[in-house]
Amino acid sequence: MASAQTTVSTVDRRSDQRYPVNIHLEYKLVLSNRMEVTGLGRSVNMSATGILFESSNSLPNGHTIELIIDWPSRPNRVIKLHAVGRTVRTQGNYTAVIVQQHKFRTARSQ
Repeated sequence: MASAQTTVSTVDRRSDQRYPVNIHLEYKLVLSNRMEVTGLGRSVNMSATGILFESSNSLPNGHTIELIIDWPSRPNRVIKLHAVGRTVRTQGNYTAVIVQQHKFRTARSQ
């Protein structure tokens, strides 16, 4: 009699590929009472629709957040990714954000 093998499958249900990206960012979280929480962090990974980042604070779920991310670029050129989204998951000091809108802004470095 043949024995059956059990295979455990871990399926990632995210619709977009995530890429490991470790770059500096600033955030501004707008709470329901119109108070703002600001801080600094580093991205852990990114996709076309989401960003996971680490900060020194644990941030609440379900709030609007603005991110300004230092984008890698050529010397003498500064590129910032400005993204607006909603916090959807936190685990300790890690926060996952679904990005609802974004744009790149460029400037010459001084």
